[in-house]
Amino acid sequence: MSSFFVLGSHPSISLAELIQTNPALSPITVRSKEIAVSESALETADARRLGGLIKTGTIIASTDGSNPALLEALHIHLKKHGSETRAKFGISDYRPGASSTEKMGLAIKSLLKEAGTPARFVSAKETTLSSVIVSTNKLLPPTGYDFCLFPNPDGGCDIGVTTYVQSFQSWSRRDFGRPRRDAKAGMLPPKLARMLVNLANGNPTKDVLIDPFCGSGTVLMEAALLGYAHLIGSDITASAVANSKANLLWLRKDGYAVPPILLMKTPAQELPGLMAKKADRIVAEVHLGAPKQGVETEKYLREEIKSLAVMYTQVLRQLGQIANKKAVAVLAFPIYRFGGTWLALPIKDIVEGSGWAIRPATAKWPDRFNPSLSPNGGLLYARKEQHVGRDIIVLEKV
Repeated sequence: MSSFFVLGSHPSISLAELIQTNPALSPITVRSKEIAVSESALETADARRLGGLIKTGTIIASTDGSNPALLEALHIHLKKHGSETRAKFGISDYRPGASSTEKMGLAIKSLLKEAGTPARFVSAKETTLSSVIVSTNKLLPPTGYDFCLFPNPDGGCDIGVTTYVQSFQSWSRRDFGRPRRDAKAGMLPPKLARMLVNLANGNPTKDVLIDPFCGSGTVLMEAALLGYAHLIGSDITASAVANSKANLLWLRKDGYAVPPILLMKTPAQELPGLMAKKADRIVAEVHLGAPKQGVETEKYLREEIKSLAVMYTQVLRQLGQIANKKAVAVLAFPIYRFGGTWLALPIKDIVEGSGWAIRPATAKWPDRFNPSLSPNGGLLYARKEQHVGRDIIVLEKV
């Protein structure tokens, strides 16, 4: 049976991560901005490794999209697979322009009741059920069902049953429960850190991975959870190194396997004289510049871009000295919102002559998918209220 994937808040990054780490799913097609489909299944263990995957499941039916056809398909599935004592279900409608699922859910509940099967319909204010609602209401087989509706190529509607949802508890705990968080310096979300590590697509047992701007240790934490055994972190400030150390110790005490990690207080430019082994993967969110309020002038932002470009031109050359040939770097650079556009660093100029080459985040995007990219062609990560986004660039050592 075919599988479906519900992508996260930044679908382009989520899809690139899915493609990069799971080549066996190829070819992947897209049904909407947030729904991708494959003829192959994704094992739960592999799904858990992804930061950008919200749900995955199995496609159980293809309909013409009419309400009678949808009602019939859902009713048949619940009669066949639901509990004899009670059927528990919810509906997530990912079709463009979808309206409330309440009417459909109550109609199915009524049909089940007429057939002698009590049912509970779980609804939400939105047209889709979040991972929180699915988890807390136990809407995964065999205790319940989250039916996902999305367009099919024939203009109708496919129905999928969710078999995995992202663990909101563990992600939230690592984000808000860790002992050291530095809001002033900026905090890399754990999900984004996980996606950056996955985009680097290294060999966890063999590769040396370094974060030369480790901050509070988010990249190192997520890399450790992915099984990386050879990790190095460095930062220019003692407080950042201390934060990383405290958070990694907390993660270990929380029951996770965290390998010994070398942490160093040093500017990234001075790493070549300190590294005993060269790196195979470099994953980092670089310094994003001073915090922004959204009132900065274009002149001010362009001056900061110019200053940061000089620094990162030097940094990339030094990072090239600590990297093995064919090493991969995934770096999140700052990009500034100004008016209705983005002001980006001149990445091509920064990379030129550094020993690195810009590489696409994925070899090929699925047909009819329009990725959200920066002016540099990098993957764009930004929330609506943020004045500073991330321009995610993938590099390969040449």
